[in-house]
Amino acid sequence: MQITDFISSFRGVLETKLTGQRNDWEELAALDPLRAVLSDAEMRFNRWDYARFFRTGGQEIGALVAHAKQLGFPGQWHRALDFGCGFGRLTRALRACFPECHGVDISSRMVRRARELAPECDFHTNMEANLQLFNGSYFDLVYSVIVLQHQPSRAVVFS
Repeated sequence: MQITDFISSFRGVLETKLTGQRNDWEELAALDPLRAVLSDAEMRFNRWDYARFFRTGGQEIGALVAHAKQLGFPGQWHRALDFGCGFGRLTRALRACFPECHGVDISSRMVRRARELAPECDFHTNMEANLQLFNGSYFDLVYSVIVLQHQPSRAVVFS
């Protein structure tokens, strides 16, 4: 097998896995979207209340920012990216510290709802196994939590 055949085969498998993941997340976004983003056994069957759900994002980002400042990071506080943003729980909280915040998710349903709930942020549906829709040095902070384990392969995580 030539390297070009291997790469083509790898891309095909990756696209199939991503399509399956996208379908799963679209279904979760329709069934129980807040619990899909923030699993809590007590909140099954759409028991999350939006205020409480978003408050958890503020708490998480507050702790992150305090720790980052202690470490002297990031160098600038202009642009942040929330990778795997779902409904924008963390993207919206990041907006308190960064004038420009972007969220990216594989689920178009999640992204549509995030845009409604946090119009002050920019949300993007990403159907690719990379983040090439953004310039490589565009963001001062990229934050991702409980997302990387859902990626179809280690190669995607490191790409």
